[in-house]
Amino acid sequence: MALVDVLIPTYRRKTGLAVVLTSLLGQTFSDFDVTISDQTKEDDAYLHTIEIQTLVQALKRHGHRVSLHRHLPRRGLAEQRQFLLEQSSAVYVHYLDDDVLLDGIACTCTERRLLVQSMAAKFSAG
Repeated sequence: MALVDVLIPTYRRKTGLAVVLTSLLGQTFSDFDVTISDQTKEDDAYLHTIEIQTLVQALKRHGHRVSLHRHLPRRGLAEQRQFLLEQSSAVYVHYLDDDVLLDGIACTCTERRLLVQSMAAKFSAG
C-alpha cells in the first residue's frame, strides 16, 4: 500500500487527464497510487482509449497501482470526490483535478510535509 493515494475525478476531459497522468510520471516523490473516477457518459467514455491506457501502463511500470472507475450517474464533484475517498486505503490522499498540472515544486513540498508528519508521529509514539 502506498503512503499517498492520488485521487483524480474526471468528466469529459480526455486530453486533460492524459496531461495529468503524464505529470505524475515526472514526480520525484514516488510512494503513491492513482485512482481515477470518470463520470463521462458511456458514448463518450475514454478510460480505455489507447492514450489513457498507455499512460496507465507507464505508471504501473513505475511501480504505481492504478485503478479506473466509471461512477454514474453523475451527481457533481463533491459526490465524486467522496466516491474516490471511499476507494482509498492510503494514509494520505491528494485530490488532483483533471485540469490541474502537478508540478515538481508542489510535490516536493508535499513530500517534505509528509516526512515531517511521519517523524512527529514516531517521536510522539516513542
